[in-house]
Amino acid sequence: ALAMAAQRPDPGRLSAVGYALLLCGLCALCAVRKVQDWDTFWHLRTAAEALRTHSSVPRASFSFSGPGAPWPYKDLLAEIILYLGFERLGYAWFAVLRALAIAVYAAALWIAPPALRRSTTAWLLGLALALLAVSYRVADRPMLFSLALFPLFLALLERARRACAETDPRALWRGFAPLALLQAGWLQLHREAMIGLVVLVGLNLYLGGALLLRGLLGERTPQLLPRPSRRAPLAALLTLLVPALLGLLNLCGLQFYRTA
Repeated sequence: ALAMAAQRPDPGRLSAVGYALLLCGLCALCAVRKVQDWDTFWHLRTAAEALRTHSSVPRASFSFSGPGAPWPYKDLLAEIILYLGFERLGYAWFAVLRALAIAVYAAALWIAPPALRRSTTAWLLGLALALLAVSYRVADRPMLFSLALFPLFLALLERARRACAETDPRALWRGFAPLALLQAGWLQLHREAMIGLVVLVGLNLYLGGALLLRGLLGERTPQLLPRPSRRAPLAALLTLLVPALLGLLNLCGLQFYRTA
């Protein structure tokens, strides 16, 4: 019986292999489609102009309605990444980025739930349907970075939420540090990263409110509220403040937060 058990395939390993094969197929399916975004080449031209002039293109150079108007462009780093890759690989670069975006979707779906749910057939089927549902949204412009990073942000947010009950500082660090690093990098790439900051404000209010109610109500506190450790609000606050300060390194500087 022990020998037969040893020879039996590991369900978790089989599910991981099946998920990897599914991911490869979805990456290929998403990567081979044609460029569909009408403003892709506008973004490429803007990045080329920034590199040619060694500037952040502070004034609108390609606007028919307001040429020469002040233009704090927040997505320039993402555009430069698009342009440099396109300059070297052509349209294959867009295929690479689409495949990477789908891989990030898959990573987000993989790490979000508890580990025990990863090995079930129903969970794998759900992952496939979710990836197919969102793959058409992968765009060949700076928005691609936000479309890829926001699901990963939510997955890491869920990991951080589950770590809130930990009293060990190292466990809190493992729970919150990846979320802070992702938010800081996202702020350098695309303006939609402001969504992440808003969500982190909500997380801080959520944890602070839970601690306050537990202090006031004691055992009468509703069970739906979390039981964060005393250090969890500090970890959540640093996860908000550190990326927000690093956001000033965006090529727009303070304008990143002051303009729409």
